[in-house]
Amino acid sequence: MSSGQSVATGRGRPLNAIIQDLAGGSLTGIVAVTFAIAYAALMFAGPIAPYLATGLGITFTSTVLLVAIIGWRSSFPYAAGGPDSNSSVVIAVTGAALAAELPPEAAAAHFAAFILIATLLSATVLFIFGVFRLGRAVRFIPFPVVAGFMSTIGLLIAGSALGLCNGHPLHLGDWAGLAKALQNPRFLAGCGFAGSLFIATRRLKSPLTMPVSVVLGVVVTHLVLLAAGVSIAEGRQLGWLFPALGGISLPRPLAVITNPALDWRVMAGMIPYFAATVVAVVIGVLLNETGIEAATDREADIDHELRWHGIANAVAGLAGGSVGNITLSRTMLNYRCGARTRLSVVALVAVVLLFFAFGRFVGYLPPFVLGGVLVSLGLTIAQEWLLRTRARLAPIDYALVVAIAAIGAIGGVSLAVGAGIVASCLLFAIACARIPVIRHDLRGSEHRSRLDRPLEQSQALLRAGGDVRILVLQGFIFFGTANALVDRIRGELGPARSGAAAALVLDFKRVTGLDSAAVLALVKVRQLVAAAGGTLVLVGLAPAQAQALKRGGMMQSNVRLFDDLDTALEWCEDRVLGSAAGAPEASAARFTAWLADGLETQEGAAAMLAYLKRRDLAAGDVLVHQGAAADSLILVESGRISVMGKTAGGEPVRLRGMLGCTVVGEIALYIGGERSATVVADTPVVIHELTHPALAQMEREAPPLAIAFHRMMARIEAERLRFTSHDLQALTP
Repeated sequence: MSSGQSVATGRGRPLNAIIQDLAGGSLTGIVAVTFAIAYAALMFAGPIAPYLATGLGITFTSTVLLVAIIGWRSSFPYAAGGPDSNSSVVIAVTGAALAAELPPEAAAAHFAAFILIATLLSATVLFIFGVFRLGRAVRFIPFPVVAGFMSTIGLLIAGSALGLCNGHPLHLGDWAGLAKALQNPRFLAGCGFAGSLFIATRRLKSPLTMPVSVVLGVVVTHLVLLAAGVSIAEGRQLGWLFPALGGISLPRPLAVITNPALDWRVMAGMIPYFAATVVAVVIGVLLNETGIEAATDREADIDHELRWHGIANAVAGLAGGSVGNITLSRTMLNYRCGARTRLSVVALVAVVLLFFAFGRFVGYLPPFVLGGVLVSLGLTIAQEWLLRTRARLAPIDYALVVAIAAIGAIGGVSLAVGAGIVASCLLFAIACARIPVIRHDLRGSEHRSRLDRPLEQSQALLRAGGDVRILVLQGFIFFGTANALVDRIRGELGPARSGAAAALVLDFKRVTGLDSAAVLALVKVRQLVAAAGGTLVLVGLAPAQAQALKRGGMMQSNVRLFDDLDTALEWCEDRVLGSAAGAPEASAARFTAWLADGLETQEGAAAMLAYLKRRDLAAGDVLVHQGAAADSLILVESGRISVMGKTAGGEPVRLRGMLGCTVVGEIALYIGGERSATVVADTPVVIHELTHPALAQMEREAPPLAIAFHRMMARIEAERLRFTSHDLQALTP
């Protein structure tokens, strides 16, 4: 076997791949233990620091269970779960708030209950999001809001960790406390270690950088204490080492929740912190999953991930652990070490359990080292979300990021969540308001119904086209766009709109919804149209929209409703023609005059009738069937017909309508083939049919008449094409 070949196991898997899985999982396990201790120290700090053993039991239990369940079911076989920075800092802030209000023992009891309830609440929300497939929807949170929230998390982690290094919490604006901290060697050592680790992790890309730095920090601390003649007990007393622990206290969730010392009024006052924890863990899951997808080029089923995160947190909560999720840093550490299978997860769990069993070693760790790790982590998060986003965002968006981060740093994470929610609503409203509510603004002369009318009527509509105004609306009409719509219509209503024939058509087919402000605005539009003596025509209202307008008092005598725009336009055109002077009535004489005008000679019209076959049809009769041979054209003398097609689902739909003195089927006559649509009589009609044989006979017997007829057909088609082109231009933004 050559040296370049891999040693294979009995199951056919290369031995070096197994070694990489075991090595990656073991190293990641050491890092997971470091963060479990650091987060416990961060959460149980200050007055409740004597309960660190309880905190260690909570974070180690959570780490073991989350690593095992998430690693077992995640889309990423090398996933590393556990308590994460997002939720841990919210929990730590909550603990500090409780410690500031209650005696240490009561604060610790309420804090343990908070962690348990927050974990179960987060589990429920995650599972619901996964079951109802809402994972993608959560990603619609505006990026500036997410960046502001994550910046707050980074700043709060760094601030809380500095308090851990100092041995006492530090508060923004407490200059005396800060000055005192600057004289504290442990605080300075923590800052120095954090700065060194921050720079090292930027410069050195090795996955060993952080764990090796922690080991060196611990070793150097003990060497310095030894050189200074300070014993372990004295080091603990001076705060250089954690207090001696008899071991890690296993959580007792039932005892926590049934503790008679719990004041449920205090727990009720912590609702903002519960909400902040849930928001933090949901955002943590989505951001970490997205980051791992991008880094490993492997797509995850986000709803599957959310469901199993919910299950994992439910198990952790019932066992007394804290909330957590898949972690980007530890998962990528495992991946970069070569881990590719769930064997690495087994190794990770084994390492955490090993340290869990020998919890006494925590008493030999320096708090400033773990605090420095968290300060470095906080600075990394703040740099990523607060500084690097500057180049990617518009000034107004970046200002929002800074504002949310400042609010969170000053007022706490719950206030940052509230600011983020308000900002999300404002950004949504502003984004919607930027979308024009009017998609098309047309006049009746620019956009007509699909009813072909005689030339005289078409000319009358062209002259009176300003009497009909069509506004095609779109999007969600709300307070941010409704007033702009009213102002636009108020400015348009003028002398050209006055008179009985005036009509304003509002097409709601592309409108997704209305709020109460939109209803009031549309009532105002109705009043403006009524004052101008016109009619308001509403088209394509959804049932809920129609009901809302009815409740708002919209449906008055000057309001007409139609299901589609074509029918509405036809009704408006009939009103315009009804008020136009000299609108001609259909008759045989008028049909003959129309022919004479088209053929440019009265004698030609009389001669033409000899080649046409007259047919009288009742309403409902079919003139031609779709698919039949295209062997004739039809000249409509009087009445009304409809050209019908079918939708993809086979439902009949009207393509066009025709009145007297119009033509249908001329293209089929010239190019042959099959009829592309069915033509039906809407009313009793009189038609004249020109067949192929009759046209050929006319071309033989009366060539000048045939030429005149062909010119007439060419003019009709040109006029139709010109109007269609004009219509398309009007509809093009």
